[in-house]
Amino acid sequence: MGKKRELFWEYAEDSKKGKFKCKFCEKEYSGGVARIKSHLSKLEGRDIAPCPHVPDEVKDAALSAIGVNENSNKRSKITPSSSHVGEGGVDSLYDAHDSRMCHKKDKEALDKVLAKALFMNNIPFNVIEDQFFTEFWRTLSNYGVGYSVQSYSTLHTKFVQDVKVEIDEYNSEVKESWTQTGCTLMFDSWIERPFINVSVYSPKGVIFLKKADFHRDSCSSVIASVIDEIGAKNVVQIIVDTQDYYHSVNEIVTETYPHIYVTCCAAQEILDFFHEVYFKDVDGIWRVFRDALSIVNYITNDGSAVRPLMKEMLGVKELKRYSGLNVSVDSAYHILKLQSILDDEHKLRQMVASPEWINFKHYEPEKAQKFTNTIEGNTFWSDGKELIDVLKPIIKVFCLVVGEELTAGYLYEAMQRARETVKQARYTKLCELFDLRDGSLLHCVHAAAAYLNPLLMSSKKISHDDSKVRAGLNFVKKNMLSSTDEEKAFMNQIMTYNNQNAEIFTDPARHQMTMIHPRLWWLKNGGLISIVQKIAIRILSQPCSLSCGINRRAIKAILFRKRNELTWDTWEEDLLRIQLKLKMDACGKLEERNEKLINLDELKEFLECINDSEW
Repeated sequence: MGKKRELFWEYAEDSKKGKFKCKFCEKEYSGGVARIKSHLSKLEGRDIAPCPHVPDEVKDAALSAIGVNENSNKRSKITPSSSHVGEGGVDSLYDAHDSRMCHKKDKEALDKVLAKALFMNNIPFNVIEDQFFTEFWRTLSNYGVGYSVQSYSTLHTKFVQDVKVEIDEYNSEVKESWTQTGCTLMFDSWIERPFINVSVYSPKGVIFLKKADFHRDSCSSVIASVIDEIGAKNVVQIIVDTQDYYHSVNEIVTETYPHIYVTCCAAQEILDFFHEVYFKDVDGIWRVFRDALSIVNYITNDGSAVRPLMKEMLGVKELKRYSGLNVSVDSAYHILKLQSILDDEHKLRQMVASPEWINFKHYEPEKAQKFTNTIEGNTFWSDGKELIDVLKPIIKVFCLVVGEELTAGYLYEAMQRARETVKQARYTKLCELFDLRDGSLLHCVHAAAAYLNPLLMSSKKISHDDSKVRAGLNFVKKNMLSSTDEEKAFMNQIMTYNNQNAEIFTDPARHQMTMIHPRLWWLKNGGLISIVQKIAIRILSQPCSLSCGINRRAIKAILFRKRNELTWDTWEEDLLRIQLKLKMDACGKLEERNEKLINLDELKEFLECINDSEW
């Protein structure tokens, strides 16, 4: 076997006459790879002219390969333990020994280095699926040898300051939009520390505003300072994450800022509802979940001798799917487990009825028989299907609100559908628990927002005669308008809208209501009834959950680093602002993502919503 060709021949053409031609300066020199390295290193006095056009990363790799420190221009001994760390950080990712690993393409060794870095810095393994992490490695791979990692101080100062300039520009652009669309204040609390993260949402984007301390400062003073900073006239809604804060915040806001309405995070309320249904054994429902859990546990038992048979009968993909669902004890995952089993009823019944299963010598015959009895019986299947049918419309509410969409014009309709299904079921306690969530999750403005969704109103799904719609419109008239004349004009314009005035509901406008978000429909078609247009744009421009705010994993990482400290310095707030800005950039412009109509019958799947959410 011949000797492997040196890496640096990539940068030169071998003339086969004892000479080479540099690909950067296109000049020809005599010699071999040693002179190529000297040429590309740009060092004087090495019996060859330095290359004037060599890229910095190739020059750094050449310097490293010949064992020369760039700063001192002196040859230095390179050992496997050398770290070469200076003021600029790690001088090079490749030394002479590293390059040998590069030549060998020793992926296993590189994977181990990566795993160690994750272990020692408490970085979760799912970071490898992160968009920014993937982008870094792809860019690093394309860069090639010679990349120098910046020092801690450079990253902490220069790069942070550069991003902060971008954030200031982004924030200014977002704030300008509040005059038209208004905004939602988001109060997200943390049990681990006495802090409230305050973010501001609008269709233009999300801003991390500040950290507040409800334990140190009074709730009323925090609310007043935040609202004054934003401008009271710009705030349409406040969303809080728990019912504990909901009652205190709602009381203060109702008294001092009556035009602002307060709700609990809809996504968190639905998850709390699922938690109550499961752990409080509402209407004996826990029995169905218990049987589903025992089925999944038996299927995913890695030590089970019957596993190869299950792979053959169910398929490898199905087994992997069940294993993925068995990673959490959260109530939402119990619902997903039940749904998955119901989807595979036919396969499971076929498996336990097969000769292979019947003749198999099971390692634990009692568990196997219990599993078989459950699958062969009818009770589990009928009860499971009935329960899932009841929970499906509630799951749809969660899938509606868990993203970053403007969902205020859809929540009331989705809750109406869920309520009708729950009331028809035999689960009376479940119905009572669901009704208890209504007050903190829904506000009468949501009913008005649904009515101002032209597709729902024109199709008679939401009527002006609905008492909650009337209550929502009265709230708007009483609290969001500035004068008696404006109130009268608002009510007159509402009737013009309700009668589907031909000048407003033109054929193009009727087509648009089936294609675009109702906020945009009002922007394009509501000019004839300008007061209702202004109100409709503002209340239809709001979300229903905190899921579009700060990444909770980022908060947990900061809290872990600070351990038992009860302080929170400027750097942590800067970091959260940066992360939120990058999140907005990665997902594309929020405003553009909120241009399409939301179809309640075509929402994302429950599993996808759970995986995408921060809960």
